Amino acid sequence: MSQANQTANNQALKKKSIKINTALNTLRMTLTILVPLLTYPYITRIFSSDGIGQYEWVKSVVSILTLIASMGINTYAIREGTKVRNDRKEFTRFAQELFVLNLIATAICYLLLFGLILTVPKFTLYRTYLLIYSINIGLSALSLDWVYSVYEDYLYITVRQIIVQCVSVAGLFLLVHNRNDLIIYIIITTVSNSGANIFNFVRARKYVDFIPVGHYRLMLHLVPVIIFFGTRFAMNAYNSLDTFILGMLSTDDAVGYYNVAVKINTILVTFFMAMSPVYLPRMTDYLNKGNPGMYRSLLAKAIKLKTILIYPIVCGLFMFAPQVIWMIAGKAFDNAVGTLRILCFVLAFVLLSSIVQKDIMIPNGKEKTVLHLTLFAAISNVLISCLLIVLIDYNGAAWGSLLAEGVTFLMGCVILKKDGYDLFRMIPQCSVKYFIATLLMGLSCLLSGMLLPSHWLIICVGIPVAVVVYFGSIFLLRDTFFCENAVALTGKIKGKLPGESKR
Repeated sequence: MSQANQTANNQALKKKSIKINTALNTLRMTLTILVPLLTYPYITRIFSSDGIGQYEWVKSVVSILTLIASMGINTYAIREGTKVRNDRKEFTRFAQELFVLNLIATAICYLLLFGLILTVPKFTLYRTYLLIYSINIGLSALSLDWVYSVYEDYLYITVRQIIVQCVSVAGLFLLVHNRNDLIIYIIITTVSNSGANIFNFVRARKYVDFIPVGHYRLMLHLVPVIIFFGTRFAMNAYNSLDTFILGMLSTDDAVGYYNVAVKINTILVTFFMAMSPVYLPRMTDYLNKGNPGMYRSLLAKAIKLKTILIYPIVCGLFMFAPQVIWMIAGKAFDNAVGTLRILCFVLAFVLLSSIVQKDIMIPNGKEKTVLHLTLFAAISNVLISCLLIVLIDYNGAAWGSLLAEGVTFLMGCVILKKDGYDLFRMIPQCSVKYFIATLLMGLSCLLSGMLLPSHWLIICVGIPVAVVVYFGSIFLLRDTFFCENAVALTGKIKGKLPGESKR
């Protein structure tokens, strides 16, 4: 039975397509954008800045603990699991060993949380919220998302995401109606974030045998997992640490203003980061098989795919920040406009750094370098933020993130240049046409702000015009990557129209 399953897995794997996987993962992450866009305007108007601040502070605490509990397993597991995915017995042992490590870390995190609730006044004050939301920590251990990434099973992940998001949106609008419903909202977001992990765990039997193999080699994985953990913690804890520190040093209102801007930024970061897991298994496979040419070709596509979207989104966020904040959170959150304009450049550096770290360093086995870079970024971010929060409140947290991310990206580029990856040349070379198109788009954004008298007109007319100007400019500049993919996508759509496939 196991051999038959493995043969089926191998045959299915051969049919996987980078384009299909990217499309599925993009669809999944598009939901991550659309759902908050639908729900966040609703909850900000119900809970106001102080209620949002309370929720986001609780979320920051649990997010930090969840990161600790998950260790660095996800990226490490994708890289190493890809090497043994054709051997079900060895892959089962590998998966069970990582799962045991995950359970141990999860238990430690719960002990830490209970200790903080019993000893720290602010934790005691929010203990009910913390205990409910901390269910995410336990359910995260059941996720096994990395298993589906190793086998490139993005169809299941996408369908699962659609179902869970639909249920959570329905629950929000049906059950949350006033400020007293914050606990209900926390329960709904817990289900939305982690409820599907139970289904993940059960369905993982398709790839992993659940019978314990015993004699686990936990120490074999511990050191590399800790290295990846340090990297992942530093990369993903920025917003959580910022919010946590801001909540300890300032007010719930300040946390609320800051997190409206952070929410928009985080949604977009999550969307872009979805691209790296799609490419990582294939990049690792090319390098393991001694095929650097195919790897560099895929790297160039990864750079183009990210920069073709990074530039216009950063430009649009900066120029249309007042309209974005007004649409997402309402006039009561106008104080977040300046914060969003700072954080949109943080978004740019985070995504460019993902090229440095996830697309080059990790496939080449340089996770220790990634760890050093991200630890530097995290420490400098915390120190700068602590100083600036005292001086300029929540905007200080935003400036801390921007300075830390910018310096980290530049340091990564300098390091990689010695290894033959000159990103100071590669990124402009891959994206010069996108930059020119972004300048033209910026001009259209500026004219929209000057000529259109209301937020609604700018949203309904100015933003669509800016999008058309950008992609129209790329088309007129005859960018090969954009034109080829546009033609391919158009061809697939036409091929599915009635009668087209018979021609």
